[in-house]
Amino acid sequence: MTLSFGVTVMPDPPSKRFVELLTLAESHGFQYGWTYDSHVLWQEGFPLLTLAAQATSTMKLGHCVTNPGTREPTVLASGYATLHDISDGRMVMGIGRGDSARRYIGQQPVKVAEFERRLAMIKDFMNGRPVEWNGKELHLKWVRPELPEIPMWVAGYGPKALAVAPDAYALRVALTVGPTAMVTHQGVRYAMPAAACGLPATLWLYPDRVKIVTAGSKHEAVHPRFPQHGTISYLPGQRAAQLATVAGTRKRLYFMRERLLELGPVGEGYLTELVHQRPHTWKGDVERLFALLEELGDAPFRHVLQRALFQRLIGAEYVVRLVARLPASPAEAAS
Repeated sequence: MTLSFGVTVMPDPPSKRFVELLTLAESHGFQYGWTYDSHVLWQEGFPLLTLAAQATSTMKLGHCVTNPGTREPTVLASGYATLHDISDGRMVMGIGRGDSARRYIGQQPVKVAEFERRLAMIKDFMNGRPVEWNGKELHLKWVRPELPEIPMWVAGYGPKALAVAPDAYALRVALTVGPTAMVTHQGVRYAMPAAACGLPATLWLYPDRVKIVTAGSKHEAVHPRFPQHGTISYLPGQRAAQLATVAGTRKRLYFMRERLLELGPVGEGYLTELVHQRPHTWKGDVERLFALLEELGDAPFRHVLQRALFQRLIGAEYVVRLVARLPASPAEAAS
């Protein structure tokens, strides 16, 4: 994973210096530009971030941190959505309960339960999804769906605050779905719907899974972070859906063969024997084997293919027979 660097600039006057420091940091390769959000201790941050968005081109910008207490949640969400539009998709939200900002004006930080409720609304609302708030259905219909989702990073201390919104603690990675509807991260390839090809997306990285969401939340897929076998993860039906978008007999055959090869050494070994022993009919075998892969799923199909390879049963019809002998239920397997 590539290490990212950021810089925090206090929102002190003059505003020209604030912008100069962030543009200087961007020119030296800093990827994130942060500022504080205590509106009495320092100058108001939103106008300064607007100036910074207009003066920079690649740096991601945001508060470190804002809060949903001094700022009414719908106003805060709308402010970030507006800045996301101005910056062409470069905003990131750091948010906490409002310690310095609220205590300085005689208020307490937002209570944890209410904090969590507001976070859930803000995250959806600023990213263009409809919400229900104060008994009203609300929707920022002007949010640009092609922009990547605004990440929300939560700051907190103590057991109650640190238990808030586990989704908010996922590492987020901005990326683009590849031309074969695959997303690659840390050497693992994750399949997306075929219609997601070429779209900007955000990968949410958890200890046990990844969630990939395209801009505007039009497409989403959740995969195990580490596939059980190999370095490629498909969800049920994804291969068939991707195949449906492939035009041309040769391209379709290539697609199916590549999916079988992705099974690892067993797939490579079986296809090698298949092409060697059946030079004139292997293409039809590949089609039948691909259909079985889709029907059974990776792990059961890999097990059957390994057994066929071990017994030198080379041909789709033999694999079909082995599949027919599989137990239909856990009870049958135990008997």
